[in-house]
Amino acid sequence: MILPSNQINSQTIANALKNAFIDVIDVEDRGFSVKIEDIYFDVRVDAENERINLQLIHNIAEFSNENMFKLVIASNETNKEKTFIKSSILEYEDRIFLQIEYTIRYDKGLNMPQFVSDLRFFDRVALASIRDHFRGVV
Repeated sequence: MILPSNQINSQTIANALKNAFIDVIDVEDRGFSVKIEDIYFDVRVDAENERINLQLIHNIAEFSNENMFKLVIASNETNKEKTFIKSSILEYEDRIFLQIEYTIRYDKGLNMPQFVSDLRFFDRVALASIRDHFRGVV
């Protein structure tokens, strides 16, 4: 099923994902959350720029300058290895969070089977990034 770009919005994508047996949560105008294998991430639809942004924010450590330094280095190394997926480190309320993002363009429509495959790919890459680059750092 290919959705024309003028029909793409949060609700149509969420409904298509539910039909593909993907756990969709909290559907709003600009996006929703998805749960795949106990990992939650956000799906944000930018209709103006015809893009979908996948984003995972993972609580990774207590804040300290040393932890932040080590995690920023790990994030930079991850960004060198992973094509199209960007990781960054955020600090909020004395905690350090890992943010992983992936952007999909749909200016020529959205192939839903490919999008479902992209979601599963993002999930696997995010888990691998956490496991391989961040778990043993702090």
